[in-house]
This record gives sequence, structure tokens and C-alpha cells, in this order.
Amino acid sequence: MSCYGIDDTLEALKGRILTKAEIVDGKLVMSFKEGEPVRLGVEGDCCSSSRMIDAQMRSYIEEPLSGEVKQDETALEGHPDDESVVLYHTRFLTDSGQAALSVLWVNGSNGYYGGYWVNA
Repeated sequence: MSCYGIDDTLEALKGRILTKAEIVDGKLVMSFKEGEPVRLGVEGDCCSSSRMIDAQMRSYIEEPLSGEVKQDETALEGHPDDESVVLYHTRFLTDSGQAALSVLWVNGSNGYYGGYWVNA
């Protein structure tokens, strides 16, 4: 799937083994067995805003990342500040297709715009 501005970053994750993932100052920081950490963020299109909620890693991973992600979207009801709130569940996959890392994030908007990943 396309993740807007991070497609090149996803390609660079291929073959890397994730050792730690955490949200620091609103950004996802991914550390690896070798090489520099990768920082990613989420942003909202015009008239919307996005923020990360949670990042959960599988407890033991010795399998390289594939550079692929799966992302689901769920519309949330009854939010007082925005006409539309969408919960995103993004999973960074290993070579076998299992989720090494799951990230939850939300985007609130007037209903016409959404959120997207960015390099941070």
C-alpha cells in the first residue's frame, strides 16, 4: 500500500530487524539491530489533525521487516470537536507477513480530509 511520503522509507526498512519501537514527542521511533533509528510521524491534510495513540511490538522478533504495511481505518462516532474522526491501525509486516509492530493513530477533520504518514 502507499503511505504517501514514506514509501522510500518503507523500502529502506526491508531486511532490518526491529528491536524497539516507542512514541517519543508524538513521533514513532523505531530502533533496529543494526543501523540508525527511523523516526516517523503522522499529519493531517488541510483542515484536519492527526496524532499517534499507541505502538505495540511483538515481544520477540528475529525476522526481518518486509517493507510492507497493512492499514485499516475505522470511523468513530460522537466526537464533539470534529465532524469526522478516523482511527487508523497500521501494521509493519515481517517477511512472513506477520505484524512486527502495530500503531494506532487518529485523524479528526471536517469529513473531507484524512491523515498520512511522514518522515520525522
